[in-house]
Amino acid sequence: MKKTLLILLALVLSLSASAYRRQMTEKEAWQWHKRVGVIKGFNQPEPAYTGQTNLQIMKRAKQLGFNSVRFWIPGRNAEEAIAGLKAMIADARECGMTVSPVVRNIHDWFYEHYNRGEEQPLEQYEKFIKRLVGAFRGEERIVMWDVWNEPDVWDDDRTRLEMDIIIRIADWCHEADATQPITSSIFWDTTDKSPIEHEWRRKAESKMDLHNFHSYELARSQPDNGEDIIRQLQEIGNRPLVCTEILTRTNGSGMARSLAVLARYGAHFYSWGLYANDSNWDIRWHTSAYDPYDPMFHNVLYADGDVIDSRDIEALQGYHFAAKGETTDPGRPVTDRWPGNRAWQWMVSGPIKGKNTDGMDDFSHLEGYNAVRVKLSFEAWQSDRDSYLATVDAMLSQAAEKGMTVVPTLLTDEDISADSKQLTDYVADVIHQFYADGRIKAWELYHLPGRDTDDTKLLTTLIDDIFTAARSEYPNQPMFVTPAVDVSPFAPDFDYRNALTHGNHDGWNRLRFSGGSTSELVYKIWSLSDITAFATSQPAAEVGWIASVAFRFGRPIFCTEWEAPTDEDIDATLERFALSHVFWFATTDIESQKASKFHFEQIVTQRKR
Repeated sequence: MKKTLLILLALVLSLSASAYRRQMTEKEAWQWHKRVGVIKGFNQPEPAYTGQTNLQIMKRAKQLGFNSVRFWIPGRNAEEAIAGLKAMIADARECGMTVSPVVRNIHDWFYEHYNRGEEQPLEQYEKFIKRLVGAFRGEERIVMWDVWNEPDVWDDDRTRLEMDIIIRIADWCHEADATQPITSSIFWDTTDKSPIEHEWRRKAESKMDLHNFHSYELARSQPDNGEDIIRQLQEIGNRPLVCTEILTRTNGSGMARSLAVLARYGAHFYSWGLYANDSNWDIRWHTSAYDPYDPMFHNVLYADGDVIDSRDIEALQGYHFAAKGETTDPGRPVTDRWPGNRAWQWMVSGPIKGKNTDGMDDFSHLEGYNAVRVKLSFEAWQSDRDSYLATVDAMLSQAAEKGMTVVPTLLTDEDISADSKQLTDYVADVIHQFYADGRIKAWELYHLPGRDTDDTKLLTTLIDDIFTAARSEYPNQPMFVTPAVDVSPFAPDFDYRNALTHGNHDGWNRLRFSGGSTSELVYKIWSLSDITAFATSQPAAEVGWIASVAFRFGRPIFCTEWEAPTDEDIDATLERFALSHVFWFATTDIESQKASKFHFEQIVTQRKR
């Protein structure tokens, strides 16, 4: 009899233990990964204006290419949270999207009790989580739960308590027989205060069904980037990756840059923010949107629904897990190029009426001008870096005292014989020192590549390398290269205006290249530059022609080296610059009165068929 009772008791305990699921096995987690497809989500549907609904926000997100939304569940108790989550699921169902709810209540209650030095009411937490999660057992719209967002990483005692409760929450979710993966965004910072704290985090993470993490530092040049987090998570367990928070443009971790990294690891993602809104995610942490800013920090849309950067949408819509050996990264020179509207916004202060100077002390006779273009010296930097950077700083101050901004030129063909690594280090270092200096109007990375060398292959590689090095410093100023290109001289009877009328095939085909410059190299340069630049010593008619071709790129136009062949061409070229909105730097001496009076003419297009 006693033996029979023991067998029955063991059977009851076995049935009880199997009445709820345990942590997903790695195999089950990868089955989930295959079943849900590629999650392309956004965080927190905040309205652009009072009255905009979650449904309207999600519909716009769906149009853009998002298929999931992550959000903090509203409500002060389980019943309110259940009602709020049901409403979000209903909206998501109408849009054909999934949801990833974040449980906020236990996190908030924990800090209330912790800050008051009180015991944590674990029984209250258990009842809440079981009621909430159990209410949505079998709900396929929920792709995963985030039971605790960004637990503490700065305080040993608090971290230990949070990790202990997170492990308990995972167990409670299992006891409630949750059918969706249970996660917590435990890894959101690569900084650990102590080794023991790191072990607590690893232990809690090992109890999760999926690896849910955050990274706002997916730019590869970041020393503590998201790839460090990914490697740590992969050491803990072979489970699918979901990066539930990305997108900070000011440090180079914009949408395209971040997704290029995540694709290599087969990670699902949620970007932060959709519309610019009253949460003021437009500006970086701990700063105020009361002051002007650029670029936008988070978000994908302006408040009116216009896209902030079309490349974000291209990256979003084309996002897929990279196959083995596949390269989905177009490179930082492409992903980090300024959007055209940002380049135009930078130039709103008015036309540049600049002078090319022979050196950093040649600031005499500059009446009527408001800018100077100065060639910096790679050799001087290489010889005594600290002293040279101090000299550059003094030059910028001298120019500012005269009311002028500066466009530094970093390289020319004279420097090409140096080691390319030294050249890119020089470019990166100088920009790093002055990346947020308002005295600098723009960076000319290279002036006329190919004019004095025939090595097109070397130039092509070097252009990529210097753009990569420069973009890695995330300067606040636009950057560009002035290619070696001009226009085949016109015959005396050539009607250049008629040649460019609608339907006539003309324009680029009259551009002229020499030395190592080619059509392909010029196009590459203009396609990577924030500003479209050219240099000229040709008559006004040819200047207008190259300006019209540059105009096709939709960006501010610089003429970085203008030398008029005759006095008559000065007035005609200034007129063309005014009409085409060309910012110029003259090598020819321009009368101060003409320079002072120069202004852009309003572009007016007649309504004619």
